[in-house]
Amino acid sequence: MNAPLCLWRRCLCAVTAIGAAFLVLRPQLAQALVVRGDGLLYQGRSDLAIGYYRRALSVEGDSEAAVDRLASFAFESHNRSIITRVLPDISAFIRRHGDRVAIRFDRGLCYESLRDFRHAEADFASAGYAGHDARSLEFAGFAALHQVKPARARRYFRDALRFDASLRPAKRALVRIPS
Repeated sequence: MNAPLCLWRRCLCAVTAIGAAFLVLRPQLAQALVVRGDGLLYQGRSDLAIGYYRRALSVEGDSEAAVDRLASFAFESHNRSIITRVLPDISAFIRRHGDRVAIRFDRGLCYESLRDFRHAEADFASAGYAGHDARSLEFAGFAALHQVKPARARRYFRDALRFDASLRPAKRALVRIPS
């Protein structure tokens, strides 16, 4: 009854326990990787931080914190190679969770940094209408102006003012857009 387990049974028990712990603790592990990435980013080691954020996404693909950090750092860096490196991760998250307005807006900022105003406009407009966010619609209007699409820009600015009538940039832009 109290016979010791043979080596292969002990190994099997250990592997099973580790696998079960990984499945149960995946969100916590992803959050720990995000926190480690934040520390590295604070130290100025951005390449390592990006690696930790991407690792957090590989552990837990639904980690909004990791995607948010990636997107925020990417557009704030204004570094084309960093943005193009993390855009696939951000886009994959949005495909799974299209309702995350803040992430969609951040991706729009990334596209805007790349001067890809067509994709930026689409993300800003989607975030603005889904989240009833006047500021996002205002950004969509300016992205449309960059593409020389005054009718669309006018529509975005008007819709933004319906959500928030105090937006001065939208008011000014509407006056300046030729009819």
